[in-house]
Amino acid sequence: MIQTSARRERRRYAPVAVAVMAAWQLACSHPTASLLPLDTPALSLEQPMPAPGQSARRVANFGGGDGVVIPSIALAGQPLRVTVTTYSGGCISEDTTVVSSEAHAADIVPFQRWYQPRQNEGCTMELRVNKRQVELTFAQPGVAVVRVYGRGQPDGSLITVVREVKVE
Repeated sequence: MIQTSARRERRRYAPVAVAVMAAWQLACSHPTASLLPLDTPALSLEQPMPAPGQSARRVANFGGGDGVVIPSIALAGQPLRVTVTTYSGGCISEDTTVVSSEAHAADIVPFQRWYQPRQNEGCTMELRVNKRQVELTFAQPGVAVVRVYGRGQPDGSLITVVREVKVE
């Protein structure tokens, strides 16, 4: 079978292109953002999508690993400030942030209030960037695990960002 020069070149570089795409995908993924089993009791506070004209408490949209700022070292007995960036606008407004903690673990779940417009209503097209700050205190030295739950974009799936903090 006779191959054209362009076809031979494509075959020659195809494995390189696949390797480059795989490396790019790996580099762009954030190692601390994952689809983990979501078992924190705070998630049970989420309500189903509302009917038109009503609103509901939903887990907040957030920026995944890049939207969570947690120092890697903390002092035992001293407050540790955690910042979670959430995104709202239009028919989505900020609601509460639920924090639960144990000796060496903490769960953070930011919530938003989602309004479902009626047939003749609409939502404004705006983006609000919200920085939520919570303080955690770990009493004993060791390694603490902080889990931040949120809704990823663009598909709206629930994701968890997990970070370890060395408590001295």
